[in-house]
Amino acid sequence: MTQSTYRSPRLTSVIGGILLAVVLLISLCMLGSVVKTIGAAVFFLPARLGVLPEVRATDVAVLDMQHSPSVLAFARAGRYHVYTADLTLLETASLLDASSAKPWMVVRSASSGIEVPVTVVARGVRPYDSPSAPGRPILAFTLPSPGLYTLAHPSRQATMAIVPDQTTGKEGIFLVAAVAELALLCGAVALIARRRRRRRGIPRSGAAQGRQQGQAGR
Repeated sequence: MTQSTYRSPRLTSVIGGILLAVVLLISLCMLGSVVKTIGAAVFFLPARLGVLPEVRATDVAVLDMQHSPSVLAFARAGRYHVYTADLTLLETASLLDASSAKPWMVVRSASSGIEVPVTVVARGVRPYDSPSAPGRPILAFTLPSPGLYTLAHPSRQATMAIVPDQTTGKEGIFLVAAVAELALLCGAVALIARRRRRRRGIPRSGAAQGRQQGQAGR
């Protein structure tokens, strides 16, 4: 009869397990940032090659919401997203989308006073969201022309970022780029593994031939 002896875990194993649990907990708490960081790494090369549109850090305007209204100069017309990481505002975006209520921000042209329609963005974080902006997009508006605009919003201890929307309507391009990059990566790994197997097989086959020749000589 054999007796199994209990071995207490090593100190390094215990510390390693604790560190792993801490890393996983932090990743869950910062899931949005993790998703955007992974997306930035995946789409970095296609963006540099000009295949995908890219939002640079200099294109992002971060505003302190304690001061309202905010006046911002826009260099170009087009669609923009409002990002925030404030939990209350993130929850409010979901409620506004469900109730079809009016958004909490009003955008007006500083020269003409014309109000620009603002819509609610209730989706979650996507890999192609800008890592230079906090949180995720919750509002969107389209400017008819560049110039000065006033952004009236509730005053609170939070920040929001105005980011050019380079992704709406182009989600399929990002998906194709991610799949193509993953396929290339898998192909490269398979090719390297195949070459290593061939290199390991050459000495073995040579040794086998040597043994066969030695036996034939006897």
